[in-house]
Amino acid sequence: MGRVYLASSPGGRLVAVKTLLAEAAVGDADRERFAREVKLARRVKGIHTVDVVAADVEARPPWMATEYVPAPSLAELVQQAGTLPVGAVERVAAGAAEALLCLHRAEVVHRDVKPSNILLPPDGPRLIDFGISHAADTTRTMLTLGTIAFTSPEQASGEPSTTASDVYSLGATLFHLAVGRPPYTEVGDTLRLLSQVSRGQVDLSGLPPELEPLILPCLRTDPEERPEPARIVGQLADALADGPAPPGGTGWLPPAWARLVDEYGRRGQELQRGAARAPSPDAPTENLRNRGASGSPTRPYTRLHDHPRPDGGRPRPQGVRPRPERVRPSTGTGSPAGAVPAAAAETRRTEKAQKGWGGVFLLVAAVWFFALYQQNQDDGTSAGATSTGSSAGSSSGAGSQGYYTPPPSPTPEPEDLAFRAVSPGDCLDAYREGEDWNTDVPRTVDCDAASAYFWVSDTSDSFGSDCPTGAGRSYWSHVGTTGSTTLCVQRQFREGQCFVAKQSDKGAVQDGLLTNVWNCDADTVPSGYNQILRITGYYKAPKTIPRGFCSEDQYDRTSYWTWEVDDGKSVLCTTVA
Repeated sequence: MGRVYLASSPGGRLVAVKTLLAEAAVGDADRERFAREVKLARRVKGIHTVDVVAADVEARPPWMATEYVPAPSLAELVQQAGTLPVGAVERVAAGAAEALLCLHRAEVVHRDVKPSNILLPPDGPRLIDFGISHAADTTRTMLTLGTIAFTSPEQASGEPSTTASDVYSLGATLFHLAVGRPPYTEVGDTLRLLSQVSRGQVDLSGLPPELEPLILPCLRTDPEERPEPARIVGQLADALADGPAPPGGTGWLPPAWARLVDEYGRRGQELQRGAARAPSPDAPTENLRNRGASGSPTRPYTRLHDHPRPDGGRPRPQGVRPRPERVRPSTGTGSPAGAVPAAAAETRRTEKAQKGWGGVFLLVAAVWFFALYQQNQDDGTSAGATSTGSSAGSSSGAGSQGYYTPPPSPTPEPEDLAFRAVSPGDCLDAYREGEDWNTDVPRTVDCDAASAYFWVSDTSDSFGSDCPTGAGRSYWSHVGTTGSTTLCVQRQFREGQCFVAKQSDKGAVQDGLLTNVWNCDADTVPSGYNQILRITGYYKAPKTIPRGFCSEDQYDRTSYWTWEVDDGKSVLCTTVA
């Protein structure tokens, strides 16, 4: 099983170090597969791929260092920021097709092209992960580890993978960018999905007509009928040449995509500056080869796709108004789903701290791997030829250089400690001010306080979001000197609070930033929004929302908009502030 760590060279260059980690000793078959991945990755050179910086397939464990690309994957971007417009899909397609062109010219078939294996920095996509790639002249007759929803019909049928298989996967990936799902009907069953894929039984509903000439040929069932990457590049070059030239940076992306890409870039620069300032290792005293390994941007913007129900205007029948149901930790014995008692929260803190130190050691180990490579290069030997196979793990030409003392563990910054101190069940007085958090540091408050804007449903010591999604839900990630912390948060709604939204010329509210708290009397709103809505009620959701549900009485003619929140269990009533 491979894992990837962020590390830095002695000169301060950040690299991504992939290691082959296993419960027991690495077997010959695993080592051979890893060696093949390294060999294939070294074949490929292109502006839309990542270069191998160093590798040692004989090390314990084997490792490979590639250039570090501080960018989100297409999968994360779609999940957090929605779909791409036609022009942006074409630009991503051009870069991804050029990456495939480089692979195929090097006689490499990727076999695992999918949104999570394509990163998107500002200068265009980068295709990564050659873990299940193979040489074009290698015959394989079994389904590989590639994600089924993005694999080709011939792969799903157990037939050999070819360069045309990569083109099919590219088409499925581009469809995902444009529509927000793979090109198959959701069946919820792996075998049924595999059957759909093997027959080429695609569901193309929702695909913009402008993208059909690009994507449909890639998704043809017969591999012989699919275009080659060179043809796709040429087709897109003509199309993009006819359009306006994109501005520098991320100006060609939608705002939500650009914010997430830019945030990754800024955090990458901060990490690079930190790596450059890192102290050099002292005199070697310990052999890390014999030690078992124990075991990024802040506040990425999450677009919440809310679906309002415009009020029809009829008076609501007289009766008992549903009582509001607050979904948050209570001050009594009860707690909402997902809340953690104080004792459990304290245990979580301890476990999180222990995991954090394990991550620091692994990072130091990854740095050592790269430092050893540099020493071997200075001695005129290659990293792959230095291992003697002895238990001491010494390397030819390195002598005592194979022993190393890790530098002192970094001191946590106040921000790091503040994020670590937050536990599930806590409430925060932070809120989204437009599309960013109003503070850099979370602060816990009593959940009954008027300033308790968010409830923390979960925490983790990794970067990125595995948090629940939906209206009023989000996450807050922080990358510090000693690791990462992610807080899964849920908005605490109260009557009288306001948030920003988009209202069309016809009066319909199309999008509301439910994680936002805004001054109800403000004269301005964040870019991309044009209206301020006030919460007039927060109620338990009925089976169906009747007309006039939010009206104060039968004579109320105010225009209201309702929002389903808390996974459909509650309803917000709002009106223009």
